[in-house]
Amino acid sequence: MRNRLSVLTIAIAAALVVMGATPPSHAVTVTYSTVGTFTGGEDPGNNTYTNGGLTIVFNGVPFQDVNDFPSGISFGTFDTSGSAADTPLTALDGTFELQIFQTSPTTGESPVLVGTLQGSLASAGGEAWVQFNEGDLTQTIGEVTYQITEADAGTPGRVNLVPPTIGSPAGVSSIEGTVSATVTPIPEPSTLLMGALAVPALLAFRLRKKS
Repeated sequence: MRNRLSVLTIAIAAALVVMGATPPSHAVTVTYSTVGTFTGGEDPGNNTYTNGGLTIVFNGVPFQDVNDFPSGISFGTFDTSGSAADTPLTALDGTFELQIFQTSPTTGESPVLVGTLQGSLASAGGEAWVQFNEGDLTQTIGEVTYQITEADAGTPGRVNLVPPTIGSPAGVSSIEGTVSATVTPIPEPSTLLMGALAVPALLAFRLRKKS
């Protein structure tokens, strides 16, 4: 009888140790930001493209938290509203380079995603877009996957640029995408508690059967 009580006591103590040693549960949070630069135009190497009266500004995403997966996100916006009111039809040239930076749950950055500038824009019309390489639309940083899902005109990786006086807000277009994380969350305390208490309960049942 004493041996049975000792076994039961040890089992209960072990369960309590497991519960005490388990860190509190938490949700996975992804924190990311983006930057972008143009290689063409009159002043290449920054986030603003200028050509004649045409101006395109890329507004990257400041550090943003996401904790629901998969989740739709934006990688930033193109804004042509700063173009001159009398901008003639202007052909685009060069490329646009997008990069994703992550600080949580791990720190890292994506390769540079390159899109070519195509088409032409005027102050109130035209057709232009940024075309990303279809093979670069999905990028992984640690256990987090980012994907550009924008597919204007039915073409994966194509982001149409809105003319300066069209749309609401005028001239703004977004690079849409998704983020997903494969990080395994720590189990909830209630789940651990049930598992821990099951051990001594099972031992008590077996000892009762033997007696």
